[in-house]
Amino acid sequence: MLPKEDYLTKIRTRFENNFEITDNTAIGELPLAMTARYTVVSGRTLITPQDIIDKFELNETCFFHCCEALTPQLLLFLYEKLREQAEKFRPGTVDHMSTTLTGVFICDRVTDEAAAWIKKHAYRKHYAFGMHGWCDIRFIAVSLEDGQIFNCRRAKPLRKIFTI
Repeated sequence: MLPKEDYLTKIRTRFENNFEITDNTAIGELPLAMTARYTVVSGRTLITPQDIIDKFELNETCFFHCCEALTPQLLLFLYEKLREQAEKFRPGTVDHMSTTLTGVFICDRVTDEAAAWIKKHAYRKHYAFGMHGWCDIRFIAVSLEDGQIFNCRRAKPLRKIFTI
């Protein structure tokens, strides 16, 4: 079994090239081991860089929480907090395209109920019928005891990043 601190260090090295990392933060009353933010603005131009056809902004924020055992109550608490703060993490710019909030739980073990909740979870909110972008909330749980990774459907591409 890999210690939580070693696993967090390993994940930090994978994230620090592209993400802005903040240690020891909190969301509501839930203490977080680490928060990672990434923002990119892309666009298309016609002939010169000043001839902007369109541009869009993508935001991703990952919240890392360490716990002994992951329960559905803890998942539901973070889910409600992320839903409440989805507007806060979404910038009010005209160029906004998508905001992705990812809750990552690093646990000694994951209960069966929590694993089932994560697998069936899906949240996407559209702003102005998708014309002003959308917000996704996704969850990943890493069980350090047996090396299993539980994720929702939208978080499947991230599975490789969190392998032990």
